[in-house]
Amino acid sequence: MVYAQVGTFDSFNRYASRGVSAAGSDTIYDPLFVQSTDEIDSYYPLIAEKVRYPENYAWMEVDINPNARFHDGEPITAEDVAFTFDKFMKEGVAQYKVYFKDVASVKAIKPLTARIEMKTPNREVLLALVQGMAVLPAHYWQDKNLIEPLNTPPVGSSAIRSRIINRARA
Repeated sequence: MVYAQVGTFDSFNRYASRGVSAAGSDTIYDPLFVQSTDEIDSYYPLIAEKVRYPENYAWMEVDINPNARFHDGEPITAEDVAFTFDKFMKEGVAQYKVYFKDVASVKAIKPLTARIEMKTPNREVLLALVQGMAVLPAHYWQDKNLIEPLNTPPVGSSAIRSRIINRARA
């Protein structure tokens, strides 16, 4: 699939607090689950393989599919899930900090198992977290600021990959 963008962009980072993101830059990362488009309240694993939670939704444990990989071939791990949450809460745009304020922590309890703990049980916030937040590669983002623009495409995980094919010439 090829995206063409009319106009200009100056960043491949959709989370940058300034600049214009490239078309498709919001689709290069897969979330843990994806919401069904034809079944209300149905979610299907994408990066995840299994999920466990109590009736009151005080926590959730998510097992990562061992076949899940980033574009550079590195495995997606529970450490990446925990890193992503921490990165969004420390450096991310305000909407994530506000929306996920009821999440106490996201931790890797095994190499392929992440545990999400809530301050107050909240089903909607848990579901939003696992199906709405992209999982970032810690090995790529650990030394980068999430809100700064990127001049080159970052390492992603979805079927869509960003790359520069041809820059328009003035």
